Amino acid sequence: MEIMTRLYTYITTEKQADVKNISKSYQSIVQEKELKKKKDFNPYTIPPGACADYAYLLYQQKDTAGANTWFAMEIELYPESKTYINQLKQELGL
Repeated sequence: MEIMTRLYTYITTEKQADVKNISKSYQSIVQEKELKKKKDFNPYTIPPGACADYAYLLYQQKDTAGANTWFAMEIELYPESKTYINQLKQELGL
């Protein structure tokens, strides 16, 4: 039983580390908008879905406020995603 506990701990720890590493990568992509003045911002520097992916990664890390912020940013940048994002938020309980 102890070996199973250690294996479970190893797997969950590795997954959590992966989520954090992936989140950092997405953060550098989506924060492009925050780093530039709004009038200079080109929304096409952030690919469609990047904000939604980042929001989901934040949700996995229990940051629901951050997740909601980035889901809203996805809708702002790509209004055609509104139906999908709202459905996803409903399924996640946000």
